[in-house]
Amino acid sequence: MKRGHELEPEARMEHEIQTGLIIQRAGFVTTDDGCFGASADGLIGEDGGSEYKCFLAPEKLRAFHIDNDASGIMDQVQGCMWITGRKFWHVGMYCPALEPVGRQLWWREFKRDDDYIEELESDLWSFKLLITHFVAEDKYVIAYYPDGVLVLNETLKALETEFADEFIRAHRKALVRRSLISMFKTRPDDSQAGEVLLLGTENWIPVSRSHSAQIKSAMGA
Repeated sequence: MKRGHELEPEARMEHEIQTGLIIQRAGFVTTDDGCFGASADGLIGEDGGSEYKCFLAPEKLRAFHIDNDASGIMDQVQGCMWITGRKFWHVGMYCPALEPVGRQLWWREFKRDDDYIEELESDLWSFKLLITHFVAEDKYVIAYYPDGVLVLNETLKALETEFADEFIRAHRKALVRRSLISMFKTRPDDSQAGEVLLLGTENWIPVSRSHSAQIKSAMGA
């Protein structure tokens, strides 16, 4: 990921040189309701956008340069078009080591596929039902689920209101799913505070003094 961030400006510049387009730098964008977001590397005019990858692995370079296959990132590409409302997206695979042979940038244009997007949106809403807990981190909230995490451009307070029947506050920076609370234990250094374990997870989540009572109540303790 660090390599990608460092090379992204070079990739964008090479893309502009090869296409004659002006690529506007973008960033984290969200749906109108703020429920879902994505990181867009660039925007093209009113209707397009761009995504740059800087892979080193031979099998990934082969997929793009030889097989012309960008299917491995198509969820991200169509997801960006869904979230931004745009009609096309340029995918660039940038590898400066290939500049001596003139193949430092592979790029292709992909059109918006509304059927793909509809299925993707359905999958994402289903995914929301798998979320075990939310943790506030800097400007975003991290949603945790059994197989990974998702970054949401929402406040923890807004999520607490939206999912009041499903999630409960554990401390000022965390919400946990009520139905998954399986165990509570007090902290050795503070009998008024504790930690909670959620079904399907292995990590204990801190519970503050001010929220211990409601966590215990949610457990029926």
